[in-house]
Amino acid sequence: MKIGLVVNPWAGIGGPAGLKGSDGAASVQAALAACSLPHVPARLAAMFDACGEAAQVVSWYAADGAMGCSALEAASLDVCAVVPVNWPSQAEDTRRATCTLAGMGIDLLLFAGGDGTARDVLQGLRDAGVADSLPVLGLPAGVKMQS
Repeated sequence: MKIGLVVNPWAGIGGPAGLKGSDGAASVQAALAACSLPHVPARLAAMFDACGEAAQVVSWYAADGAMGCSALEAASLDVCAVVPVNWPSQAEDTRRATCTLAGMGIDLLLFAGGDGTARDVLQGLRDAGVADSLPVLGLPAGVKMQS
């Protein structure tokens, strides 16, 4: 099985700072100034731990760095293919990475993030022409999680 991974590395950072999310560079900077940390690394670690050995037999495809590869490396999982992204990452990186991963023939897309990430993933799937055919699993890691 081929699983693509896209991570919003800033997901959940706004909550501890009393912000309504982490959308936009200004919100991220405000959260960092308040010494907040994103929720996503711990949520991904817990998920990989719960998957146990099953995560080891998957072929992982991921966005580069904090948008996917870093979480897989932290879980001692091998990455078969890497999609380059910018740093600091923006919504466009999520859309582009999703579209690229979908074009690599993955069987499932896993994303970690909040509402904004879910919207960007959907747009990336639409751009790839697979919005109605590629299974997607979202790991909630945002503040609002209305979607």
